[in-house]
This record gives sequence, structure tokens and C-alpha cells, in this order.
Amino acid sequence: MKKILYLFLTVSLIFSSCKKEEGCTDSQATNYNSDAEEEDESCTYSLVGVWNMTSTSITGIGELGDQFIEEYYFYSNGNWSAVTIPSGETTIMSFGSYTSSGSSLNITYANTDGQSGTIITTITQINGNTMSFEALDYPENGYTTSKSYSKSNMDLPNWNPGLFGL
Repeated sequence: MKKILYLFLTVSLIFSSCKKEEGCTDSQATNYNSDAEEEDESCTYSLVGVWNMTSTSITGIGELGDQFIEEYYFYSNGNWSAVTIPSGETTIMSFGSYTSSGSSLNITYANTDGQSGTIITTITQINGNTMSFEALDYPENGYTTSKSYSKSNMDLPNWNPGLFGL
């Protein structure tokens, strides 16, 4: 009887010690678990930081290539600002607020070229280094716009929409 009990305890110990802890194994995620040995695809990421545009395409027009440079600054208080430099044109400074929930990102904006409104977007991909989204209701053109960004190591500048003259 002792042998059976000993065997049962040994087998139970072997199976319980083999189980790996699951969790988010990406150190750039907001819910990183340093004890996790196995990725369970539960990682979540923050928008907060500086994002440099890497590509833009518009349905019916195509890839815009290097026609402009864009950099977004997302702050933890729900504010954002951006610098857009169209090739050969005047720099556009923008600011506003944003809300995000799941894959939805809604951006309210005003900018130095006199436009304002709300852009309703869907984040199609985000991790610690890259983000892509589609603007489903882009007021300037009525098209679906897809943009991709890479996260910069640059520190966020202080939030000051007065710098934009707005």
C-alpha cells in the first residue's frame, strides 16, 4: 500500500512540476510577466510615446511613399500632438485628444491648416515597436487610409498646444 501511495505522489509531482507558467513574455508589453515561460498571446501595449510614420496608403490612390513625414506624440493623459511635413509644403502642427478601447482609436484634432474634427480608426496591429491603423472615416478625403508607425526611443516633449499657435 505504501508503494502505491509513493508511486501516486511521485507521478503527481512529476506532472505538476512540468507545467510551465503562461503569460505575456514581451518585456515591452504593459502586462509583461517575468515569471512566464510560455507565451499565451495576452500581451497588451501602450500608445504612449513617440511614433514615426513608416508607410501610408489610401484606397483608390495607393502607397504615398515619401510624399510626407509624420510623427505622432501620444501622452498618458489622453492628449496627443503631431507634426506632418508634406513634401515641398508648409509643416502642419496638430493636437487634440484621443480615446482607445480594444482596437478602437478615436482622435479629435485641430491643426494649423484650419482643419478640425474626429478621425475614427481601428488599430490593426500594435506591439512594443510597431503600430498600424486604418482610418475608417477620414474627413479630408473620405477614403480608407492605412498607416504604419514605428515607436521611437525619443522622449515625449512637454504637452503644450500653445506652441502650435492654435
